[in-house]
Amino acid sequence: MKKLAILAFFGGLPLAASAQIHVFGTVSPSSTEAVSVSPIGTGFTGNYVLRFDAWQNFQGSFPGGGNGTTQALIGGVGAVDETRQWVADKIDGAAFAATGDGGSGNDYRAYTNFGSIVAENSGAYAAGSVTGVTNNSNAYYSGFKGAVPAAQTAIAAGYSPSFSQTGQTSTGALGMAWHQWEIVRFKDTITWKVDGLRIATVTKSTLGGDNIFLGYFDTNGNPSTDAVSNQLLFGLVDNVSVQAVPEPGTMVALGLGAAAMLRRRKKAQ
Repeated sequence: MKKLAILAFFGGLPLAASAQIHVFGTVSPSSTEAVSVSPIGTGFTGNYVLRFDAWQNFQGSFPGGGNGTTQALIGGVGAVDETRQWVADKIDGAAFAATGDGGSGNDYRAYTNFGSIVAENSGAYAAGSVTGVTNNSNAYYSGFKGAVPAAQTAIAAGYSPSFSQTGQTSTGALGMAWHQWEIVRFKDTITWKVDGLRIATVTKSTLGGDNIFLGYFDTNGNPSTDAVSNQLLFGLVDNVSVQAVPEPGTMVALGLGAAAMLRRRKKAQ
C-alpha cells in the first residue's frame, strides 16, 4: 500500500486507543500471498495472553464486499524466531484467523498446523460441532456487525465517483469495526476470544517456538481488480500486548488471604 493512502485512510477510521498502528494489505499478487510479523529477539514462556485491537477493512458493495475482498487477519503463538507464519506452508504453534467480510464458509478459523483448518466437528469451536459453526452466518456470532465510517465514503468517491463505499457488513462479520482479540495460552490449552466472546480452543502440547505473530493473508489467489482496493482492502492492529496469566491456585490463595484480612478487621472493630 502507498504511504499516502495509509495516511489518508487513518482520517477515515475511528482509531483505537493510543499506540503504534501496523497495516497489513495484499492487493496486487496474482497468487496466494501472506505477511506476518513477530517481535525480534523475544520469547514468551509459561501462561500468557496475547491481546490486540484489530480492524479489518474492505471495499463494497455492502454487506458482502466487492471482488477479491475475502482476506483474513491472523494471530498466533509458538512461532519460531521471526520466521513467516502462513497457513499454506508454516504454522509452528497454534493460530486463529478471521475474514473481514464473511461469507467464506470458514470465517472463523483455528489452526494447529499448516494446510488445514481445525475441523468444525472437532469440538474446538464454541459455536458448536456441526457444519456451519465457523461461518459468520451462525447465530453465535450475531453480536458482530460493522459499518463504513462516513469519512471513508467521501474518500472512496474521490477515487471513483461511481463507487459506493457505504453501508454495513453482514451480521456476524468482523469487518469495519474495532474488535479486541485475545489469544490465551494456559499450559497445553490455547483459547481465542473476540470482544470477550470465546471463539475457539485448541490443545497443543508442543509448540515449535516461543514467539508470537500477527499477520494477514489471502488464500484465494484472486486479488481484487477494483481500483480502490489499494486504499480500502487491508487490516490494522493496535495496542499489542503480552501479559502473564497467573495460575488459578495463586488467585485462590490471594482470595483466601483477602478474606482472612477482612475477618481480622471485623474482629478489630
